[in-house]
Amino acid sequence: MSVNVFPLLLFAVAISLMPATRLEGEGNLPLFKTIKKEGYGDLSGRVQTLLMGRKFENQGSGDTELHSGSTAFSLNYESPAYSGFSVGGEYMYSWKLYSSGDRQAFGSLDPAYVLSNSDFSILNKVYIRLALDDLGWENSYLKVGRQALHTVFAGTYNIRQKDQSYEAVLLHLENNKNLSADLGFIDKFSSWTSRDDLTNGPSANGFNPVEKVEGVPYSTNGMPFAEVTYTGFERAELTIYDFYGDDLYNTFGFNIVGTVFESDEFKTDLKIKYIRQSGMDRYENFVGFDLQSDALQAGVNFQKGDFRIEPGIFIVSGGGADNDIHSPFQPSLIIEEPMVETDAGFFGGSQSFFVESNYSWNDNNLYMLYLYTDLHSSNPIDKSKEFDIIYTRNFGSSYYFKLKMAFVDYDGSAGVTGILDYRLFFGWNL
Repeated sequence: MSVNVFPLLLFAVAISLMPATRLEGEGNLPLFKTIKKEGYGDLSGRVQTLLMGRKFENQGSGDTELHSGSTAFSLNYESPAYSGFSVGGEYMYSWKLYSSGDRQAFGSLDPAYVLSNSDFSILNKVYIRLALDDLGWENSYLKVGRQALHTVFAGTYNIRQKDQSYEAVLLHLENNKNLSADLGFIDKFSSWTSRDDLTNGPSANGFNPVEKVEGVPYSTNGMPFAEVTYTGFERAELTIYDFYGDDLYNTFGFNIVGTVFESDEFKTDLKIKYIRQSGMDRYENFVGFDLQSDALQAGVNFQKGDFRIEPGIFIVSGGGADNDIHSPFQPSLIIEEPMVETDAGFFGGSQSFFVESNYSWNDNNLYMLYLYTDLHSSNPIDKSKEFDIIYTRNFGSSYYFKLKMAFVDYDGSAGVTGILDYRLFFGWNL
């Protein structure tokens, strides 16, 4: 089953030319509207089909391919608040539609499993929420249970069918229009993938303790964290955070966005992200070295109307495994944005250069990313280059279509020299 790029691009162009009213929906099912109107809470859902595949160019041998499809159903509910208390949750079920690939290259492994696009069933969210408005903290709340987090270091990262999710305690505070804070504790983590039979590692979507995500053979006391954002500066915004991985490593970081120039038609922002990690004794004994990592991301964002473009760099100091950046959860760093999850930009001594662009018109959105990484090390892959295109079309509030394509080239590799990745999303918001 070969992959031809041009039919996919032509299909996306045809979708973009369709009138927005062609598939206009009601927005929510009548039953869901009735439940909300009668005061029984908010009920919503989604049905999404994902067709995807990868073609690997192999040095000295024939190309290999993997293809799969899945349809996932999700149902979300949040109850009305009683004395400030409410409950909520999300259930997800995914069906594997098909799975094909090169059995000679991948053996008995299910191609859909390799692509993380397979079957799973999970209660992805279930929580109790206490609003703190009566205590004088408007828009503040305490949330306990399985939930999505929207912090800088621990985000949702939905790139297949589900959000990353966390068993956590979160205290969100807003008592000042310029200041907000998230204080919390993460105990377990569920990845974005469909690999729910794994018992550890970042690719298991079952809820595993934080130490199992990192793969250490001992127990820890989870990961308390704090993140504070201040927007009271005249032309800048600052976020500072710290995630303390007990018996693992501490992650400190800050993000700064500052406006350099602004007019009615044009805006220029300087964006800086810094991250520092320090290993704990027990973890350093396990890996056999002292972990000390520093990384810097810097970019200049130019925006005019609905178009923006941002060139920039991401640099990790050092030159060995003791300087690698670790990421149990996928953070909002540019090296996590590429579609092909190589994570090469996390290696100590690596240097990455990127150009990110986005343009919106009517109900269409086009995102592009070019990322070049020089590992500066003895790894089998010396350099990687990836170009991503993501096109999204919304049809009212109910339906959407996405086409994602990635083109990857590797230098210095003894095996795979290139990858073509395609993904087609068809969604219906219930």
